[in-house]
Amino acid sequence: MFKKLYLLLPVIAVFALVQCETPGSPDFTLSNKIDSPLIAESTFRFLGDSNALIDTTNENFKNLFTIDGDDLITISQEEDFDFGDLDGAIPVVRVNPTMFQSSVGEIELEAFSSQNENGNVGEASFTDLTGQTAELSEGQTLPGASSPFPVNIELETDFFVSATIRQGSLDISLRNELGFDLLELSLEVFSGNESLGTILIPNFEHGSTRSDLLAIVENPETEPDQLLEDLNADIEITWEEQDMSGDAGSMIIDDIRGENLIATSVNAVISSQEFSSDGSAEFSDEEFQFNSTDHYVELSSGTLSVQHIVNSIDVDIDLLEISFPGLRLPPYGVADSLTIRFDGENRIPRNNTTPVSRSFDLNDVRIYADDNLVKYNIFAQTEDTQASEGSDSRTLHESDEISAEVELTDLEIREVFGVIVNRQVLLNTEISADGTGVDIMNDLEAERIEIDGIDDLSKKVEGIEFTRASLDINYLTNVGVPTTIIGAFLGVDADGNEFFLQGEPGTETEVTAADPTQMLLKDGSPIAPSNLIKFKLDPGQSSDELLSNVFDRENSSITQFLNRLPTSIRFIGLADINPEQTAGIIRNPVIFDPSISLNIPLALRAENATYVDTTAVNLEDLPGADDEQFLEEGAITVRYSNRIPLGINLEMEFLTENGELITTLPLHDQSALEFLPAAVNGSGFSVDPNEDYTVISLTRAQLDEINRTRNVRLIAGLNTTDFKEVRVRTSDDVGVSVSGKFVIQNKID
Repeated sequence: MFKKLYLLLPVIAVFALVQCETPGSPDFTLSNKIDSPLIAESTFRFLGDSNALIDTTNENFKNLFTIDGDDLITISQEEDFDFGDLDGAIPVVRVNPTMFQSSVGEIELEAFSSQNENGNVGEASFTDLTGQTAELSEGQTLPGASSPFPVNIELETDFFVSATIRQGSLDISLRNELGFDLLELSLEVFSGNESLGTILIPNFEHGSTRSDLLAIVENPETEPDQLLEDLNADIEITWEEQDMSGDAGSMIIDDIRGENLIATSVNAVISSQEFSSDGSAEFSDEEFQFNSTDHYVELSSGTLSVQHIVNSIDVDIDLLEISFPGLRLPPYGVADSLTIRFDGENRIPRNNTTPVSRSFDLNDVRIYADDNLVKYNIFAQTEDTQASEGSDSRTLHESDEISAEVELTDLEIREVFGVIVNRQVLLNTEISADGTGVDIMNDLEAERIEIDGIDDLSKKVEGIEFTRASLDINYLTNVGVPTTIIGAFLGVDADGNEFFLQGEPGTETEVTAADPTQMLLKDGSPIAPSNLIKFKLDPGQSSDELLSNVFDRENSSITQFLNRLPTSIRFIGLADINPEQTAGIIRNPVIFDPSISLNIPLALRAENATYVDTTAVNLEDLPGADDEQFLEEGAITVRYSNRIPLGINLEMEFLTENGELITTLPLHDQSALEFLPAAVNGSGFSVDPNEDYTVISLTRAQLDEINRTRNVRLIAGLNTTDFKEVRVRTSDDVGVSVSGKFVIQNKID
C-alpha cells in the first residue's frame, strides 16, 4: 500500500511542471499556483497481487499464504519428513541354538527266542524226568514217583545274549506232552550258575499248557540290578500211579518272554523300542516377551534347522519325530503345530559317524512361546532287529542317546503380538551409528525445513505477534503399542538467532528429566528437556487413516516460536516405544510417515510493529535550488478509507543513489501520517472502515533537495487498538486518494 503511495510523487511533480507556461521574452519571473484536485486514487488489500501491501504473487510469497472459506488469511507451509520406516521398533527375536539329547532310557525286553525248529526254547524227555528205562505207551501203567534228579535244560534264547535287569519278571510257558498228569512241576531258572528262583505248577495235566511268572527284580528301589546271561533251567516233577494218557513224550518249555522286564543294558536281538523326551528352547526376553499363551511372533521368513543329528545307539532309528507345539502353521490352531519327521530313506542309521541335518522354511509360521520358551517333543522308534533277516545281536545301554542341535535362524518378523520391551528408536539417521544419538546441528542427521518467504516477510514486518499460530504434525502410522514422539524443533531466524519450540509445563507436551532424551543432542551435548516437546501416537490405527497432533498456544510455546519468524526449522526426534510395556501389535514395516504443517492465521496483535520497504523513485526532473525553475511551495493531501483492522503510522525517507538520507516526510517534529484502524467486532474482524485525510507541507529545504531523490524507504508502524487481537481477511483493504497543491516559479528572459 505504502509503496504505491510514494510512486505517485513523481507523477505529482510532472503534472505540476507541465502546467507552467514558458514565454519567450522579456526577462521576468512568473509564479503559477496549481491545484490538482485528484492526482490518483487506488485501493490496496493487505494481501494480494502487486497492488497490495504484501504481494502474494511475488515469487518469495506465492507458497506462503492460504485462504480458508471465510477469507481468513493463513501463513502456511507443509513439509514431509523423510524418516523412513521405524524398523527399530520391531523387536529382534533371538533363540540361542539348543542342543537336545534323547536317551534310550529303560529298555523293555519281551521275546527271548525265535523258538527252535521244534517251536520251543527247550524240553526234557520222559525217560530223563521219570528215570524209566523204557518209554511207555498209552494205556500202560506208570507207577507213582518223583524225578530221581533235576533235569537241566539249556534254553534256546537266540534273541537274547545278556541283560542287566532293573525290574520285572520272566513269563515262562510250559506244555505237558509227557503222556501222564503231574501232581507238581518245579522249574528253577538260572543265570549261568546263579539261581533266579523257582516256579511250582501243581496238577499239571497231560496235554495242557501252563505258565507262570518268575520275578527277577520286584522292588528296584531296594533290590540290586540282576544280570541275566546263559539262561538254563532245572525241572523236577512228581506224579502218582496212573495209566498213561498218551504215549511217552517230553515236558516242553514253549516260550520265555519278558513281563514288564526293564533292562538298563542288553546284548540281544531287540524288538522295536520307543522312547521320547521333551525340552524347550529359550527366546531372549530383552526386546519381546510372551506373557500370555495367545502372544505370538508371526514370521515372513526364517529357517528351523535340526542339524548334527548323531545316533549313538546300536540300532537304526526308523522314525524320529520332533514336534514343536509352539510353532504353528495357518490357521494356527493347536493341531497345526510343526512336526519334522525322519523316516524311510531319511531314517537315522545306528552309530552314525556322519551327522544328519534337515531344515524347514518358517514362512507364515507363528511362534507361541509362553514365558519365552519354545517347547519341543521328541519321539523315536528303533528298528525291529528281530524281524530282520540275518539279524544279529545289538548292545544297548539306557544311556545311549540320539542328539541334535535345533536352531532358528534368519527370522524375519511380519507381525508380533505381545509385550514389546520399552526402547527408544531414533527418527533420524545416526551417521556415526555408535548409539550416542543424533545432533540437531548436523546437516546429515537433522531434518531441515526452509520456510519460503518468511525471510522476506521478516525483513518487511517486525513487531507483529501472531496469536493463533499452530504447528500440526499429520501422520500415518500402524504402530500398535503406545508410543511417544519426543522431538527438538530448532528455529533459526533471518539474523541467525536460534530458539526451541517448547512443551507447555503441566501439559502432555512437556518433556521432563524422567523422559529418555539423552540421544537428542546439540553440538554434541544432550538438549535440555525444557527445550523439547512430545506427543503421543494413537495406537491401533489403520495405516491408511491420517492422524494429527496440534501444537498450539495452549500446549506449547508455538506463538512465541513463530512470532520470531523462523526462516528455517531443524528437527531431530525419537520414538519412545511402549513405555508402559503393555501388550500390543507391531507389524513390519512399522510405518510412521509424518508431515509438518505450519499454520499462522492472521489473527494478530501489533504494538510498534514496523513494515519496511524501499522503492526506486527518480526525481531528477524536478527543479533544484540552483535551477532557474524551482519549487516555491508544495503540499500533499492524503485521504484514506481503511478497512484493515491495523492502524498505520507512515514515514517516508528520501534517499540518494548511495542511500544517503535527504529528508523525511513528515519531518520528525511533525505529526505522523496516520491511518486509523477499521472498527472490529468481538471476533477481531473489521466491520466499518475508518476514513480521514492528512495534509503534508513541504519545507523550503525539502523543495530544494527533493530532486536528488533516487529511492524512497517506506517505514510503516502497524498497531492494533489497545494491543488487542485482530483478524485479517483477504477482503480487508485500504482506499487511498492523493491530491497536491504546488507553486512553481519560472524565470523568463
